[in-house]
Amino acid sequence: MNRLRVKLKSERGASILLAMVFFLLCLTVGGVVLTAATASAGRIASQRQTQQDYLTASSAAEALRDILNETSFTITATTTVVTGADGIPREESIVSRNLETAETKALQPALAAAAAAVSKGETASPVELTIEAEGLDDVSARLTVSDGLGDDKYTVTVTLSVGDGTDGGRQSVTLTVPAASASHDEERHVTENDPATGETVQTDTYRSVEKITWPRGAITKGAAA
Repeated sequence: MNRLRVKLKSERGASILLAMVFFLLCLTVGGVVLTAATASAGRIASQRQTQQDYLTASSAAEALRDILNETSFTITATTTVVTGADGIPREESIVSRNLETAETKALQPALAAAAAAVSKGETASPVELTIEAEGLDDVSARLTVSDGLGDDKYTVTVTLSVGDGTDGGRQSVTLTVPAASASHDEERHVTENDPATGETVQTDTYRSVEKITWPRGAITKGAAA
């Protein structure tokens, strides 16, 4: 070690060259360490942002699931048959559709329109929503209501995404909420005199009620296929 110090202090060319090589080696090692540290810090920041985006999307999905758990869609088909003294029945049919939900701003009209379309045998158009929360990035949501047969009918699927597409891309989760259906029929028969003519009028009312609810749901990572 002492000999190395002596050579480094020497003004001879070999010592100066050795000192330059040693300096360049230290500079190279330092650059490699600095580059690795910078890359590692970037990866950590990206991973942290990716995790935050995923948690934001998941929180929005949980909020939507809670809203859907308290939502119901009722279809009431009423047929009224009025038979006068002439014995000729006159029939009138009315179908009403009503969505009840705790959230009335953006989701209520969109889900009501989609469910109504499915109830008519039509394909519901996807609904685009933006979910905002103070202190968090906005979440983009795409909601669809299935017009399939059997248990798949009225299933609500929501794909929620957050992020700007950089540093790992947009983080997405999918909320899938199958529908439950319950129905019952009602009848009412009334015989009364028409005040205007004094004739006997028979009124028969038949009502069919179907109630759709979304009592459960699953959240999965990634966008819907």
